[in-house]
Amino acid sequence: MHSNVHRTQVYFLSSGLLRSFFFSVFVLLAQGFYPHLALSALSEDLTFSGEFRHESAYRVVKPVAFTKALNLIRFEAVYSPSSAFRLTAKLRGFYDAVYDFQRIDNIAPRNDPRTILSADLTEAELNALKIDNLRGVSIRQKETEIRELYIDFGGQMLDFRIGRQIIRWGVLEGARITDEINPLDFQEFILRGIQDRYIPLWMAKANLYIGETRTEFLWIPDIEPHKPAAPGSEWEQLQSLENLDVPPQTFLNSEWALKVDTRLGQWDSSFSYFYHWDDFPTAFRTFFDLGEFGLSPEVNFNPRLTRIHSFGTAFSNNFSNFVFNTEIAYIIGKRFGTRFGRFNEVDGSFTPDDNLELELGEKTRDYVKYGLGADFTLLGLNMTVMAQQQYIIGYASDIIQDEFDTVYSLFVNK
Repeated sequence: MHSNVHRTQVYFLSSGLLRSFFFSVFVLLAQGFYPHLALSALSEDLTFSGEFRHESAYRVVKPVAFTKALNLIRFEAVYSPSSAFRLTAKLRGFYDAVYDFQRIDNIAPRNDPRTILSADLTEAELNALKIDNLRGVSIRQKETEIRELYIDFGGQMLDFRIGRQIIRWGVLEGARITDEINPLDFQEFILRGIQDRYIPLWMAKANLYIGETRTEFLWIPDIEPHKPAAPGSEWEQLQSLENLDVPPQTFLNSEWALKVDTRLGQWDSSFSYFYHWDDFPTAFRTFFDLGEFGLSPEVNFNPRLTRIHSFGTAFSNNFSNFVFNTEIAYIIGKRFGTRFGRFNEVDGSFTPDDNLELELGEKTRDYVKYGLGADFTLLGLNMTVMAQQQYIIGYASDIIQDEFDTVYSLFVNK
């Protein structure tokens, strides 16, 4: 933490300084609590665990091809000299061997019509050309990262966790209703393992325990939006906008969250509030004119992150033969993209919206997310059925997103 701004003390933390700050806390706490740390003592309180997993995927529609041959390794080390202090490091590495034996144009086929420059080439002729990835599809074949690195310390009534963390809220597995703390990596859209979808953030967490009630408080100075799938891949659902204006990492720009877990009768219940940046950047488009030939408008993008408030609650109850879960969240101040105007299909004319310049292609609305699910066992199989919906309050016809967005899902495993 280096410089003060204006009359209030606002600390600027660059990405590197932020990591240095948390690392310094690790060292100071370790020395303060346990000055006797030595290599000879590490073996007594240091434990390791790990996992190796292979995932393969094969597309059964044309072009048929293997699209994934992923080898993934997880490694976890925990140093716990006492019940009052613990240091945890979680690493992950992967290598996708599919790129070693499959053409990228088969892994991520073109969705647009084929362009023929001279004559159609046979598969043998295409292979003879030894030309691959003409569209410049981004490839993430291998990666190694520290997923989480944090310290736990404290007592029975109050404890703390500081460092690079993944915090998962809610009771509906995989649903983004109250579980909004960490942004997502859309490398394989929603088909990645749930624990691999989250992007870790540097943060501090405090838990206060009073009877059956736990109060959780989060301070998150790290600012990170969602990470889209690689450009050109078959999982590309959204794109990163150039010149994204990410707020500086200052104390005032931090995210804050509060959650209370308790029992209401037979129900496990939670109530939460999250003041945060929308992980989906807002485009803020400026309309100029109708463009060349008067057919397409010229647009300037000024993308940036915007603040929103999220209030949520979740309930869960274990009945005799199934577990029922439900969540609901109310979000204040979300910006939704709008259409530029009205296109006349008869004469091809375009009429811009009178409010386009004022709204910059966005409308601010509150919206509600809610869902319910049940976990049960049938014929020896573990099953989860789930339904979730989003509703935009005060919907307008020029908003691109649908007023209601409904998803049904069924998960089966053994």
